[in-house]
Amino acid sequence: MKNGRDGFQKQVLACLVVLLLSAGVALATRQTGFVNVGWFVVGAVFLFRPVWPRRWDHVDHKRLKLACQVGGTILILLAMLVRFGV
Repeated sequence: MKNGRDGFQKQVLACLVVLLLSAGVALATRQTGFVNVGWFVVGAVFLFRPVWPRRWDHVDHKRLKLACQVGGTILILLAMLVRFGV
């Protein structure tokens, strides 16, 4: 990966698929914890593979990477603290 803009659209679509699948599994099994697992996975993806759109490429890449990682950490914390399905 040259920089964080490579594969942004693919990663966002993959995260949407993960969230939809986790919501579908939660609906089918009536276990709302699966929604939180989906948000946890999305946060982990952005924490370990930070990406950003091409139009933000003029900003310092270290700051963009840090911002994506902070956003991923916030999603992980929300998934652990908030009960989305209840």
